[in-house]
Amino acid sequence: MKLSKSKLEEIRGIIEGRNAVAVQIGNMEVQKLTLIDEAFKLDFQYNGFKTEMEERYGEGVQVDLKDGSITEASNDLKADSPTAKSNKRKSSPKAIKKA
Repeated sequence: MKLSKSKLEEIRGIIEGRNAVAVQIGNMEVQKLTLIDEAFKLDFQYNGFKTEMEERYGEGVQVDLKDGSITEASNDLKADSPTAKSNKRKSSPKAIKKA
């Protein structure tokens, strides 16, 4: 007993399609792993940069990505930083809230 030619072609097509999908899923998994690795590398770079900025400007430093201004550092800019002197000259007294 044999399958008819049309049924044999049908099952071959189904199996080929299933195999092609499995290969595509495998390729997507490889891409996913590559992207995860890249994300870890970028996180490592970000954390290194963040540490460098905190050492230079203080903990909690925030940088405005539009213009590079530094805000909310927990301490004054360190005296050895190139912008410390110019920022101290430009800084205005903080407003005092009245009770």
